[in-house]
Amino acid sequence: MPIIPKHMNKVSVNFQNMSYSYLDESSRGQSGRDTEQENISGRVLRVISFCDDIMRKLNLFKKKSKGQEKLFNMMSIFTSYNLNHVRIIYFDEPENFLDEEFLKVIAEFSGILLECNFVIRVATHNSRLLNILKVDLEDIIFFTNHSQFTVDEDEVKDLYRITSTQIESIRAEKKIQIDASIQYKLDLLNHPHAFDSFIEQNLKSEEFYRCLFYKQVIIVEGNSDITALSSMKNAFDSSLEIFNPNGKAFIPFFVELFIKLRKEVTVIIDGDIPVLEENTSLRHPVAITHYLKAVEARNEIKLVIHTPDLEGFYNIDLVQIGNYLGMSSAVRNHNRGWHKSLAAFIFFRDEGNRQRLKNHILGRAEESLFEFQ
Repeated sequence: MPIIPKHMNKVSVNFQNMSYSYLDESSRGQSGRDTEQENISGRVLRVISFCDDIMRKLNLFKKKSKGQEKLFNMMSIFTSYNLNHVRIIYFDEPENFLDEEFLKVIAEFSGILLECNFVIRVATHNSRLLNILKVDLEDIIFFTNHSQFTVDEDEVKDLYRITSTQIESIRAEKKIQIDASIQYKLDLLNHPHAFDSFIEQNLKSEEFYRCLFYKQVIIVEGNSDITALSSMKNAFDSSLEIFNPNGKAFIPFFVELFIKLRKEVTVIIDGDIPVLEENTSLRHPVAITHYLKAVEARNEIKLVIHTPDLEGFYNIDLVQIGNYLGMSSAVRNHNRGWHKSLAAFIFFRDEGNRQRLKNHILGRAEESLFEFQ
């Protein structure tokens, strides 16, 4: 339903002469003039033409669904009031009742409004809508505990620069060998096209947007961790989302970003096994582990280390499960990631194994704690 100032009376649209016609409520019955007309401005015409087109298509349905009815009513609002002098438009949870295709209509409509120089504010609890709209992080206003805040692009770059610099300082101090891939990722700010692509891929993903709506975020190193932890997402007493940053090198940046977004952060990584080389016994990922341990020491995150890895820590027999699945050793060796993910799924289907994982990650026994914010 629209909330319209009293002076904005309803209008009808005349597409032939591109004008609004509306009743002058203040002078009705007091003069011979029953209606007033006003030319539709160029920026508004595109908006109401889009709305009119959607309404005509929806009118082809004799009986509208709740979503069709919602979309029709929304479009009707924009053709029922004079938009010539409107600058800011607020949407309150426009996603309600709308399926995937109708969300795309709302996204297209939002793009048109922005191109026509309207300012849009949207209140939403829908990560899919954010994903379709591809909203920049700096354009999101967060409300929490009766306060609000934003995070701009420069702050994001600063977080990346600071974390990368500190990791490289740790690596140099402890004489840890360089991994070219990790060093490139940490040096991403010096490759603007690569960094912009990284932001586009990761901070405009539905996985990231989902994290914005949860109190607790668990950052994991691998896909098998996500598989193992998937059941925890559905536990009623756990307001959490699981996030995979696609590489251990990116974990510190996302740790600092989620802390800045006022999330409770848990990080799950594998233990780092030193490999004897010419001049050193430590690999580059060890520097990242040291960084995360320092953040944990400041009580800013909870760090969970599975040594040597998830499978070894919980004694998941990969060979036995591989045989159970009918996998030969050749198949297992050529599909290690997939094999480990399937093994985690099967192992943690057992309630006892799930509970053991949950207690270890959350650091408490099973209990029913409800918190609503």
